[in-house]
Amino acid sequence: MRRKLWSLFFCAILFMVTNAQQTQLIVPVGHTGTELSKAIVSANKKFILTNSFNEIKIWDFRSSKLIRTISAQQNGVFSIDFNKASNTIVTTGFDLDNGRHNVMLYNIYTSQSKKIISSDSNNFYHAIFFDNDKKLVVTSDTIVYIIDIDSGNVDKQLKVKNGTAAYFINDQQLIVNASPLIIWNLKTDIQDKFENISSIFLRNDDFFSDSIVVLNQPNKLIAYNFIRKRTVVTFSTKNTY
Repeated sequence: MRRKLWSLFFCAILFMVTNAQQTQLIVPVGHTGTELSKAIVSANKKFILTNSFNEIKIWDFRSSKLIRTISAQQNGVFSIDFNKASNTIVTTGFDLDNGRHNVMLYNIYTSQSKKIISSDSNNFYHAIFFDNDKKLVVTSDTIVYIIDIDSGNVDKQLKVKNGTAAYFINDQQLIVNASPLIIWNLKTDIQDKFENISSIFLRNDDFFSDSIVVLNQPNKLIAYNFIRKRTVVTFSTKNTY
């Protein structure tokens, strides 16, 4: 029975992998001259945050009215994220004026900014809040930083290759999109590494009580239990395309 359920789940995942289509997000007109690159909704469901190359716009979620435009202190904004309190955003980007890569915080009500970290060599691609908005995870192409926001100090760092982004599985474990892909336990510092991963799916519900990640490798999907640190089941996708 359990294996049948896994097979059904893998079939659903396989359908998403093989039939994925490009989607288009429609947002209020406001960005001009540059292409909209991302849109996210705040945790309190009051705001929509959009960004283009060097401009950040904050919209009222219900009325679709533009609340504020923030001119980013970066000529290219790579990523944006809201904090849990829905009053601050973090951006990563590149400043052509000084040739440096920056991670910036902006207050959405006042547009007041704070520079968290800056580098002339590291490309900061992605940043997210965690630990009740006290810290940031910042991903560059060579290092993942854990940064305390108040002090600006780097609490931890992990050397990676071709790092692009990081996402939390739970409060302690982080998936780092790099080569190889890494599941990093921030409490124990243990790292599980996986080669040739093209995409990741999370699985965590009442039936599958343990936390599962589904890793998409060439010709197969692997369900990996990152708590028990073992492969649960492997499903071949060869000759299904």
